Amino acid sequence: MRKVLIVDDEEWARISIREQIDWASLGLTIAGEARNGRAALDLIRSDPPDILITDIRMPVMDGMALLELVHREYPEIISIVLSGYSEFEYAKKAIVYGVIDYILKPIDEDQLDQTLRRAAIRLNDEDSRTDKLIRMNIQLNESGPLTKERALTRLVTDPIVGIAMLRQALRKAGYPDERMKDSRRVVLVFESDNFEKVAANKYGNDVGLASFVLLNVLEELTQPLADGVLFRKYGQQNEFIWLKDFPFAEDETGKERPFDDFYGSLERAVARLEELTGFRLHVGVGGEFDSLLDAAHSYTEASEAVRNAGVVHHGTIVHADEVKGRNEYYVYPDNNEKALLHYMENGYGQQAVGMIDELFRVWKESETIRPDSMRGTLDEMRVGIRKLLRKHGIAETVLAELGLAEKDGSEYRSFEDMRRWLERAVDGAVAFLASGRKVGAKKAVEEIVQYLSLHYGEEISLHAVSERFHLNPAYLSRLFKTETGETFNDRLSRIRLEAAVRLLKNEQLKVVDIAPLVGYENPNYFLKKFKDFYGCTPSEYRKNHTHLN
Repeated sequence: MRKVLIVDDEEWARISIREQIDWASLGLTIAGEARNGRAALDLIRSDPPDILITDIRMPVMDGMALLELVHREYPEIISIVLSGYSEFEYAKKAIVYGVIDYILKPIDEDQLDQTLRRAAIRLNDEDSRTDKLIRMNIQLNESGPLTKERALTRLVTDPIVGIAMLRQALRKAGYPDERMKDSRRVVLVFESDNFEKVAANKYGNDVGLASFVLLNVLEELTQPLADGVLFRKYGQQNEFIWLKDFPFAEDETGKERPFDDFYGSLERAVARLEELTGFRLHVGVGGEFDSLLDAAHSYTEASEAVRNAGVVHHGTIVHADEVKGRNEYYVYPDNNEKALLHYMENGYGQQAVGMIDELFRVWKESETIRPDSMRGTLDEMRVGIRKLLRKHGIAETVLAELGLAEKDGSEYRSFEDMRRWLERAVDGAVAFLASGRKVGAKKAVEEIVQYLSLHYGEEISLHAVSERFHLNPAYLSRLFKTETGETFNDRLSRIRLEAAVRLLKNEQLKVVDIAPLVGYENPNYFLKKFKDFYGCTPSEYRKNHTHLN
């Protein structure tokens, strides 16, 4: 049986999907359910399903972020999107991530069934093709570049790799046996900070082609810079690793020859690469080592160095020591954070920008503040700004639009990235609070009551109305009670039942026909609600009303 994972933050939606389909007849079984993208990703990584059915708008991690990760890490999984929103941008991104269908809510049972049938057929076809090609591919893969990448990647990422496996990996890469003995070495990591932009502009978003070009030009330009092996990290398109040999050479005075000449040549090679391809590289350099068994430690240091290149300084090459030498943990003063939030809440945008200027001045002038503590400060600011906006009833979807979704700041590789995010969040929050997009409490309730009065015959829920008016559901519930003295559901019931009374005047309508017209699909539930509210059944009410007339 093929495994299916259902991801939706609304339990009723998951139940609906589960109950609508005859899974066994399709050769499918539900392997699990999750209420957000992060929980789903944990399930996928522990036991990958064959088919993923996911909603788009969810807390913690939304459906688009989940689809992107699944497309990158598990391209064989077939994805189906369910959404209450028909935005073109969502559908366009879904196509990029290999989604086979984009189904709007409320879910059409037949459409979902047909989509699942197509998914099952595709899985069976792929199995058949795999069986035919597997023998042909074994020999090719054993000698192909991907196998070399996989073996070399393990060499520098697995700290407990054995010497025999290590030698085997290097031989696959054409590394001579005579160079495997202890020697002076270092691991360098290359990353392009504009990879996606160049891939989109020059290679039509074909990241595989862009990565191939980058690797080949990098190999050509670094080939004259002495011995070593350069390869792409397995599974990554924008990370390249150089296991570099440095012979124990001496100058004419008998002193060890410095690396300065090499790094100068490397900077020129990287500059030339940018001229030729447009890719702008950062280079992280790990610590020196002699035994190949220590390559993994040097790689870890080099990876951390390139990750922080845009924070440590603006140069091309960053050594691990430049990152490790920063040991001051920065803590943003509480009074400053309170002042920033006060300025935002009260529309003092200029003062808020001034505080941002001061924060980044301190960071840029320091040579001791740890980069991870800067990212930690941004995460704390994210939490504070989110709390401020949630207090004003801002819905999660709006927070995401402002760049305030729940996630950490680890992707910010430079001061420019950090500042760009913070300014966007602060400016957006100030503008949103000040522009009137958040309507006053009384006006909001009036508009919602008017909406209920016009749409009472439709399927209505607190969550759906909250989304429509860009309000947090819990906030809307409290607001409604405060402004009207009734709960949201009580007011909705009253509007529906008053509409039912008006319809009862039309004696051509049966009671059972009135129920769905006022939003009650279950006639028995309608009868109960009517009697609870008016103290009599609809038929009794009609009889008494006719008698009075």
